[in-house]
This record gives sequence, structure tokens and C-alpha cells, in this order.
Amino acid sequence: MADTFNKSRRSQIMRAVHSKGTGAENKCEALLRSLKLPFSRHADLPGQPDFILRASNLALFVHGCFWHAHKGCKNAALPTSNVAYWVQKIDGNRRRDRRVREALRKAGWRTAVIWECTLKNADSVASRLLKLTNRGRKNLR
Repeated sequence: MADTFNKSRRSQIMRAVHSKGTGAENKCEALLRSLKLPFSRHADLPGQPDFILRASNLALFVHGCFWHAHKGCKNAALPTSNVAYWVQKIDGNRRRDRRVREALRKAGWRTAVIWECTLKNADSVASRLLKLTNRGRKNLR
């Protein structure tokens, strides 16, 4: 399928895509707040994790399904035009993700990824966050 926008309009759309403060990050932040889990944003660590939960020694990344090639997710389908560019771009993102997570592990951090599509089920993500932080529901009162 060919792009429905001309080159100038597509460029304008792509410039509007930000890597910080995304809708998925905002949803995850709201969830962390609702669970009363203390966190900081975009700490000065390798890869600048989206959230740091120091009490749990956890670096949390919120990944967009398209940009980080979420396997098996319908939102991760590559465009059918300029395929070579997109394959190289997304593959580079995945290689960088692996390097960053490994650097964080070597520095003593645990890492986790929350995928954009999973944030549609807040209860499931909340349950996972509680497990990752070793906090049970009884501790949330």
C-alpha cells in the first residue's frame, strides 16, 4: 500500500512524533501514581529509562509497539513503502534496546518493558508492576 500523504506532509507528521511524554508514558505514569509506587522520570542512566523505581531497583521502559517491533502485535506492522529504510530503522531500535538493557543490568538495575498495547488492560499492567516491585495489594492501603 502506497503512502496516502505526500513527502512533505509525511515529514511533518513524523516530526510531530516525540520520544518523551508520549500517551503511553502518560498512561503508565497515571498507573504508577494510582498504585502509589514512587518513581522518577527519565533518570540519567544508560538509555534514559522512562521510569526509575529506586526502591525496587527497577528501570522501566514504555515501548511503542511500532517503533520497537513488538512481536506478534498488529501495531508493529511495517509500512509497505520504503521497506529497506524501515527495516533498518526498527532493527537499529531493537539492537539499541538490547544494548541499553544489558548496560543497565551490568550496572545493577533490573529492567522491564511495558508495551503500549498492553496499557489498554490497566489491571493486567498494574498486576505486573506490583509483582515487579514486590508489592502485594495488601500493602496499598
